[in-house]
Amino acid sequence: MSSLLLKTIFMVILFSSSSLILPFIQVVVADRAPIRDPPETDKYTVHVISNLPSNRYPLRIHCASGDDDLGYHNLSVNQDFNWSFRMNFRGTTLFFCHFWWKNEDKAFEVFNHDISINTCRSNCYWLVRDDGFYFTDDIDNVAPEKYADWWKPNKV
Repeated sequence: MSSLLLKTIFMVILFSSSSLILPFIQVVVADRAPIRDPPETDKYTVHVISNLPSNRYPLRIHCASGDDDLGYHNLSVNQDFNWSFRMNFRGTTLFFCHFWWKNEDKAFEVFNHDISINTCRSNCYWLVRDDGFYFTDDIDNVAPEKYADWWKPNKV
């Protein structure tokens, strides 16, 4: 037999069998649950609120992550600067802020994996006062706890 004849026979068998198999494949695929996108990770909102005593010296902040620079902001008394995001799939999302007020300055992580697991359900509230930094995840129902002084090292 010539190779052309063998190729032709092979192609006929292939196409005739695929026409028999294709409807079966379509039925099996149609019976399966639809493929869904991967679940979205939890959404978080970080709030930085100035609870300083007067507007004479506004709170200056600069917040950023490895991917997003949120810029510099001057907050007046009781002003809330906030942003929302989703934790990345690796769980390595991290935001830090640098704070300046009068002659004081302080920088620390305001969101990271440990904060998301241990203390922050969906809202993370950082209250900046003249004696330091306070945190709560429920500003209406849970009293903020002191996290750090302006001049002492952060809690570990």
